Amino acid sequence: MGVLGFLYWQGIQVDPNTLPSPVLNRPLPAFSLPSLADPGRQLNPASLRGPAVINFWASWCLACRDENPELLWLRGQGVTVYGVDYLDQREEALRWLEREGSPFADVVFDGEGQLGRDMGLSGTPETYVIDRAGAVRYRRIGQVDAAGVEQLLQQVRRLPAN
Repeated sequence: MGVLGFLYWQGIQVDPNTLPSPVLNRPLPAFSLPSLADPGRQLNPASLRGPAVINFWASWCLACRDENPELLWLRGQGVTVYGVDYLDQREEALRWLEREGSPFADVVFDGEGQLGRDMGLSGTPETYVIDRAGAVRYRRIGQVDAAGVEQLLQQVRRLPAN
């Protein structure tokens, strides 16, 4: 009974929005994927300069639509936000960004889910903070709400800019 109590106590202290990640405190996985807007331009980890936020989203994801105003606000605070369009159709994603507004400095098109798998993605939306060296310093699972966007802002601001 004591063991179960301890496990319960440990479990209630874990924030499900910030579960550990296989890439936490490691560089972004190697990738070379096309830009959403320009399929002829390849993006890679060096294309995503930190400190920055990386948000995995898709046009079919309702929670992604709900969190978009928060990401727009974050961009308005001077934070660089990159998008990874995950398991999506390029045309649908471009229409979605035109309709909803794009908070992204650039968008990686991960149509096959390669980068998502390498990051240990649990689903969309999911958001990461990277430092200037490209190492993942924070992970948030699920929709970014008002409290979540404040957490992201704090995570980015505590990283050295240079």
